[in-house]
Amino acid sequence: MAGKKVEVLEGEIAQLKSELEEKWSDFQNQISSNNKRMEEKFAVMEEMLKKLLEAKIKAVTSEAKETIGGHGRDENPNTFRGRENPEVEILEGEDGMSPLEPLSREERSSDYARRVKKMDALEGEMEQLKVGVEEKYVGVEGRLSAIENRFRNFEEMMKKMLETQSKASTTILRGEPGGKEIQEDGGELEIVFHKGPPCGALLVGGWGYSEGRTTRREADPFGRLLGHGERWTGEGTIKKARLMKRSKNLRKQKAIERAISKGEKMEEKACKMKGKVLRVQSAKSLYE
Repeated sequence: MAGKKVEVLEGEIAQLKSELEEKWSDFQNQISSNNKRMEEKFAVMEEMLKKLLEAKIKAVTSEAKETIGGHGRDENPNTFRGRENPEVEILEGEDGMSPLEPLSREERSSDYARRVKKMDALEGEMEQLKVGVEEKYVGVEGRLSAIENRFRNFEEMMKKMLETQSKASTTILRGEPGGKEIQEDGGELEIVFHKGPPCGALLVGGWGYSEGRTTRREADPFGRLLGHGERWTGEGTIKKARLMKRSKNLRKQKAIERAISKGEKMEEKACKMKGKVLRVQSAKSLYE
């Protein structure tokens, strides 16, 4: 019966591990798909920004050329804004200036400088817009990275939980002469094995313990745990074994304890499991 319980527990652990791996794989695929879509969107946006910038530069350059076209080296006084008109006469006013006086070289230079300044301002705005888009993209990447780290930590936590459950599975052990076993959290487990079958006492089940406190339990030669007020009167020795923590499912725990109470069958199973028992270091090697 204990063997069936072991198989059931191992099956549940395997199923939980499979479900976790499947969910983690789906999440990774979803993140990869989201990253790909975002990269495509940002590529399209970058291309649009580039085309818009080129169009703005082209428009400003064309406007500047039209404004200063033909005035670069034309000194003809009968020319007005780059167009020759021999019928136009220079009429001098009271201040000696013509009301239709052509643009001077300084004015043309000033107008061109204004156009160039406007074009530089447009380029600056486009550069700021591009930087803003890149910053948003970096922020999105950071959030995705944080999500991946969070699920990676969750995966590690689930792996540790599965390992703990695997160690907590019902295990048939053969104790060897030893003493106390110090657990990872500082607690101690101590078990008294009395002389029994040639292949060693069978241990199936677990004991609860708390940090900093030693839990001591006794078992008869067949591995049956002695209850409160019971004591084995025969000659006994201290032996240690790696024990499972008490299962949260009390029904399973009680079923295991009922299986332990069948001493005759336990002796027979212990002999069959002789080649599968786990070896444990003796107290002598621990305290040398």
